[in-house]
Amino acid sequence: MRVLIVGCGYVGLPLAAELVRQGHEVWGMRRSAEAAAEMRSAGVIGMTADITKPETLAAVPGQYDWVVHCVSSSGDTAQAYRTIYVDGTKNLLAWLQAHRHKNRLYQQHECLCTTGWLVGG
Repeated sequence: MRVLIVGCGYVGLPLAAELVRQGHEVWGMRRSAEAAAEMRSAGVIGMTADITKPETLAAVPGQYDWVVHCVSSSGDTAQAYRTIYVDGTKNLLAWLQAHRHKNRLYQQHECLCTTGWLVGG
């Protein structure tokens, strides 16, 4: 199975490592290039892109069987949350649609349940 983990960090990297251990081809996406070595050491094919900047998604290879969306906010304000979880997710979905994915997307956002902020809609 070919899997893309968007936000291959605190939550995504352990998942990626387990999927690699099970024999899957795993690609990891992070905002910073400094994370590439960490992903590589887990057997993950690393790439740098930022879903809040759709132009960075252009270099991301297409077709995955599954896309796991587990990004985190780089700030603790309502605007920072909106930028990554609403605007960024919209950009990711547009990228998926452009690559004719069947939108097999798993989305993990525990912080939306704990902040009390309304970031959608």
